[in-house]
Amino acid sequence: MSVAEYVAEYATPYGRAHSFIRTDDLPTPELAHALAARWVEIAEVNPSAVGIIRGAIVRLCKHMASQIGFDTRNHSLGDLRRRHIVSWESTLLTMQAEVHTDTPYRYAVIMFAFLRYIEDRHPGSLHPEVYTKVRQPTRLAHIRGQPRADYSDDELRRIKAAVRSLVRPDGEWTTRAVADVIIAFHVALCISTGEPPEVLRILKLDDITATSSDPRSEGMSTEQIASGRIADSYTVTLRKNRAHIVEDVTWTRRKHATTVRYLDALIALGEPLRRQTRERSLWMLENESGMPTPAPWKRLSLTDWFGSYVRGEISLPHHIGRFRKSAIAAEIIAEPAHYLRTQRRHTQDMLFDHYTNSPTLRQDAGERLVRSISELRDRALGPTVDTGDGIVQIDPTTSQVMQLNETSLPESVGGALTGCRDPENSPHAPLGKVCPMSRMGTCFTCPNAIVTTEHLPALILVNSVSAPDAAADKTTWQKVWGAIHAATTTILQMFPPTAVDEARQHTDEVLVDLGLRHEMRGPVDG
Repeated sequence: MSVAEYVAEYATPYGRAHSFIRTDDLPTPELAHALAARWVEIAEVNPSAVGIIRGAIVRLCKHMASQIGFDTRNHSLGDLRRRHIVSWESTLLTMQAEVHTDTPYRYAVIMFAFLRYIEDRHPGSLHPEVYTKVRQPTRLAHIRGQPRADYSDDELRRIKAAVRSLVRPDGEWTTRAVADVIIAFHVALCISTGEPPEVLRILKLDDITATSSDPRSEGMSTEQIASGRIADSYTVTLRKNRAHIVEDVTWTRRKHATTVRYLDALIALGEPLRRQTRERSLWMLENESGMPTPAPWKRLSLTDWFGSYVRGEISLPHHIGRFRKSAIAAEIIAEPAHYLRTQRRHTQDMLFDHYTNSPTLRQDAGERLVRSISELRDRALGPTVDTGDGIVQIDPTTSQVMQLNETSLPESVGGALTGCRDPENSPHAPLGKVCPMSRMGTCFTCPNAIVTTEHLPALILVNSVSAPDAAADKTTWQKVWGAIHAATTTILQMFPPTAVDEARQHTDEVLVDLGLRHEMRGPVDG
């Protein structure tokens, strides 16, 4: 007998979670059984997709109940045909035309991927014509809404003034734990940290650890340290559900004084309310009845708050997420190269698709900075590699590989280590000057480089001599040679083992700068 209820258990940033599919509640139970069993299987592999796959399964099962010739009680996954998938896809096209959102597209893409997963893991589960269909792109378009702009500098000044009037009305931190004060603290931390507002809202006191060098802090709890205003830093565990990550971020009084002061005051403000209840939320307030409760975010209006406390008009939409845009714009303006290199907040694609529309960023940076950031992004890409089986480009920062078509391999000039598409347009020299790094391992991290089987001996040699066990100083090695070794290791893995073994016989023919061998080892190797 088939299982009537399937439970997918999976990890989230907030702990273990469960989701259910009750197959007997769906009009095509056998199809639902087959899909739900694989859904439970994939939950641990791709937990962030559990919800959207569940929604797609339910929609497909309901759709198949209306298909002529499909036996709703007995037919299952193997009875699906291309016409069924095309028909379901057409209903999503109609839905997308009505709602103008990305949800139908996501249903189509995720179901196609899910069905491919099933066939790849369990061959024979799908009819061949269905497998052929789901290997093709969906007919639905990816609708991407216009990114929200950040608040202007003038708006931020007026909003910050409103925050101060509530949290420090007479120059002293308030003891009124009411809704408008909690909104003010939320706005303040969104601006000062640049973290997603929904991530800050779910913080509990247990997610926050205070450290202090003050002798009085010995044996004190985080709340006591905050109340005494003696914290040197706060380490906060941020649970980012959309990115499906958990990370610890430390804010120090020396570098992040504003954030630390607001945390001092907010933790101290909620301390007596947490003492009265079992709640551990960072965001405690007294409701209309004077009872302590966590902030009811769905009932708190930023628009009403603006209208009550901020002088003048604030541009629409009144969305709390726009404060994050303002903070990130400021970070990019301050250190664009560092921001792109670290990618702590966003990947490069996310940054360029959603954040460089900031009026503040564009006004401050103008065309020069946007052009500079674009150049930095290009330089962050790595070489183009032709293994003989396909052409790819590498991102050396993340080691991600992007597939390119056969026409994407540009013409190149022969070099000592790799081919080079433009030696006079080097990331390491002014435009028009020949690259000075043509005999160094840096070529293997350069967007100009073209790597083919011809360059395998040089690739093997540079990978060998740049290995960390050849370094006298690990810090110097990481700074100068770490990226080279990581890039060459990634590229080597792309070539067939037989080709690599053959190339090892020819490494002594490589015209490499011999200083390379000694420089990375340091003076002790002299």
